[in-house]
Amino acid sequence: MTTESVDKPKWIDRGWYAVLDFGQSRSQNFKKAQKVARSLPKHQELVDENNEVVYRNIFRREDMKNFQKLYTIVNNWKSCQIYVNGYKINFDVDDGLGFNCYMGFLNHGGPSSNYCQHMGQWARSIGPLPNYFGCFRSHISFIQWKRKPWFHFISENKNNRIKINLDDMLEVARNNLEKCRLCPLIDLKKVESMIRAMPPYVDLKRSSYWAQWYQNSLYPGDQRRYQKDMLSRISKFL
Repeated sequence: MTTESVDKPKWIDRGWYAVLDFGQSRSQNFKKAQKVARSLPKHQELVDENNEVVYRNIFRREDMKNFQKLYTIVNNWKSCQIYVNGYKINFDVDDGLGFNCYMGFLNHGGPSSNYCQHMGQWARSIGPLPNYFGCFRSHISFIQWKRKPWFHFISENKNNRIKINLDDMLEVARNNLEKCRLCPLIDLKKVESMIRAMPPYVDLKRSSYWAQWYQNSLYPGDQRRYQKDMLSRISKFL
């Protein structure tokens, strides 16, 4: 007896998208929400298993201002549901896997706010150099004032030749940013490239700007030279 092979459906990458659903409501704003939803592109009206109408809108990253407009009206309704890339968003679990943080980015003015780099009371920026590798949630910084700077990932120190553990750094970044995987601003490949661009060794005998506090503590003693070096390494990824 022969068995015929059945082709499995291929997974299709549709890119980043968000879906906002809501249903009938007694709210005095229902007519307003209905009007806004119908005015937007990619609007659908579906009928669920209870024979209730579901108002659905699909948003791409470039449409998120419209998302905010509608979400502001319906966010407190029981029928309001949000899906990102097929995942149902639960804001009470893992910050919505980064989606809630992305909403904060939009609410603070988007790219002009530099929200992703300036979170935290003590976060600072050294000129044009970013505070963090990709996002503050990577917990790896370029500076020593917040989170853990990349030059503290030291694995050994032999005769003032200090080895930087890039593999540990990559693992930390991947684990932390995986928790925010539904944020469309996170580009893990770019973060990995930035980490790989860091020097695997720092030779204090030949260094022009590195200094030590104690045996396994490294810091840039000359900030201007440090900034210039770092920007030359990562500028193509910014």
